[in-house]
Amino acid sequence: MAGFWKNDQKLEHDLKKYVAVNMQRLEILDFMRKDYSAYKWSLRTLSRRLRYFGIHYIDSNTPVEVAREAVKKELDGPGAMLGYRAMTLKIRQKYDVKVPRALVHDLMFELDPDGLARRAPGAKAKKAKGHFVTIGPNWTYSMDGHDKMMGYQSSTFPIAIYGCIDTASRKLIWLKVWTTNSNPLFVGK
Repeated sequence: MAGFWKNDQKLEHDLKKYVAVNMQRLEILDFMRKDYSAYKWSLRTLSRRLRYFGIHYIDSNTPVEVAREAVKKELDGPGAMLGYRAMTLKIRQKYDVKVPRALVHDLMFELDPDGLARRAPGAKAKKAKGHFVTIGPNWTYSMDGHDKMMGYQSSTFPIAIYGCIDTASRKLIWLKVWTTNSNPLFVGK
């Protein structure tokens, strides 16, 4: 059974179908193990067989004009409210154009920048940085700790540094070094 899979056209068709709907490799692997149990399967084997059949998730040689036309058609039609991730998936499934997600984002920004900004619910406008006002020296102190030198599970180089600084004069008020950052008796002093 070593090389019989190379001539299996149904296997090639199913692999193309699963990649076309953008299934993850682990999901494809589950279907392959169930439907083609006569062949041995692992993630590396799946990747090797996809390469053998020339099946790829992304084709970086796709002409930009082909992708631009597909994005333009979708923006003029029912895909007008899609974000760039959903647009990428739709273009891959409907037009069989395997473009990178970044290219779809760039094309959407080029064709409809305002719409792309409207469809980004997670993007927040940056707040303007406020002004910090203090009455003078010895009025407000800032305290902080630095635990990055504690190491993995406090075993390699256990040093915790805590300090206090005057916010007006930037004068260092105190600096303390401990070998623990989990004992509240030390940290709270």
